[in-house]
Amino acid sequence: EPGDYDCRFILRRPKDPNMPPGVGASAEVGVLIFIKIPVKGKYATIDLSTENANKGEPVFFRVGVNNMGDTALRGVNAVIDVTDIDGNIKETLYTEKIDVEPFTGAELWKRMETANYEPARYNAKAVMTYGGEKPAYAETSFLIGKLFVKFLGITMNATENKINPFSV
Repeated sequence: EPGDYDCRFILRRPKDPNMPPGVGASAEVGVLIFIKIPVKGKYATIDLSTENANKGEPVFFRVGVNNMGDTALRGVNAVIDVTDIDGNIKETLYTEKIDVEPFTGAELWKRMETANYEPARYNAKAVMTYGGEKPAYAETSFLIGKLFVKFLGITMNATENKINPFSV
């Protein structure tokens, strides 16, 4: 079946037969071999990642592309929909087009400006159509804004030489 597999080879030296029962040692050496069995035709997977940013700073999206098929992918790009927490599309971004040879990977990058975004949590959904049975899909979430916590006051009794937990 197509996919990623691993194969382990272990060489083990047996225990010395001249040693009394219950006493002895053995040694072994192992080797791990990774095997990729390609899919016939076109098949790709993608992953999407980004980092949080303050309002006004750019957000950079990274789309990792893996060609798991035995056919080259020509002129593929990702379309990234940025949505608010309610699912409303705020912006659609398009990466550049690239070629990805069989059994290789590549990265696509896209920059998004955040000056017109309100501080909040956002979702990003990337889709890459490459000519396979169904498009490759990935999503992630990120924050725009600044984390700010201000203690206005706290009143509690504390016991000396003891951990005193409290909730805020």
